[in-house]
Amino acid sequence: MPKTVIYAPNIHVGGGLVLLKGLIEVWPVDIEFKAHLDIRVKDLLELPHLSKVIWVKNNIFDRFKSDYFLAKAVGVKDTVLIFHGTPPIFKFHAKLISFMQNRILIEDIRHLKYSKRTSLRLIYERFLFRLLRSRVDEFIVQSDTFKSLLSIWCEKNRTFRSANPVINVMPFMKPIDLSILNFRDNLEWDFIYVADGLAHKNHEQLLHAWLELAKLDLYPSLALTLGNDESELLSKIDRLTVKGLKIFNIGQLSHHEIQQSYLRSSALIYPSTIESFGLPLVEANELNIPILASELDYVYEVCRPTETFDPNSSKSISRAVMKFLNVKIDTQKIKTPSEFLSYIIGR
Repeated sequence: MPKTVIYAPNIHVGGGLVLLKGLIEVWPVDIEFKAHLDIRVKDLLELPHLSKVIWVKNNIFDRFKSDYFLAKAVGVKDTVLIFHGTPPIFKFHAKLISFMQNRILIEDIRHLKYSKRTSLRLIYERFLFRLLRSRVDEFIVQSDTFKSLLSIWCEKNRTFRSANPVINVMPFMKPIDLSILNFRDNLEWDFIYVADGLAHKNHEQLLHAWLELAKLDLYPSLALTLGNDESELLSKIDRLTVKGLKIFNIGQLSHHEIQQSYLRSSALIYPSTIESFGLPLVEANELNIPILASELDYVYEVCRPTETFDPNSSKSISRAVMKFLNVKIDTQKIKTPSEFLSYIIGR
């Protein structure tokens, strides 16, 4: 009987883990669940009764070993669902479907300031994707924007071995339990931003926007969900809170805790510059939480924002916040020609 294998050795946090959990929860009870999964999520997943899982440690040796075992275990009638972007290194004859969740693999990211460690990892992953993408039989993406970008990228990177791939748009997520809306009584923060600290998440501009607001004697509260390893951002937040800015890092939360946190916030703010989907936007939209987000295509494909802004301008972000808070925004006073000339002659 043909089998389906989920290949997700690097999915351990964020939206990818949420979507993976959603698939596992609805896995057919009469079909054995076969997967290569990140060992860091071993205690976070409830696997089906019939399961055969290879747990992969976070190192190159284990990844190579996982890829080798996968190549040996699948045949021409089988299907492998790649759940983290880069195809396996060893070639095999099963049908390869890549569920693309990472636009960074094909975007121009030279303008973004990633840490040295992250930059090296991205260089390696982008190289692998470029080298191995011809093995993929079908791509599944989560938006029309991503489909267009991937189509253009594949056309530019064609080789004698690669034809234009099949690309389908098929976003999915586990339905939200709307009964949690009954708990929307206790608002703790004006805004929340659910994101890790990678450069394209754009925390720097967001923090600069809060500084702009402080210059106008405005101090809205902001909740962030950064991990303890984001030392540079956390240090900056500490310096800003000393100045009186109301910025709180509530840390990395479970998916249930994140949904509860939406309800404790007046609005979601989302300044990310690159997204393949934007799960927090979808969830906040489902929960009728107001959204302030980047004026970019990916936003409009999944929600209807209350306010938008230029994500590359802290002033634009701060103005969107002020509009949402119904704070009057002063415009530049325009002089008359007489006033201008009086200034010149007066000098």
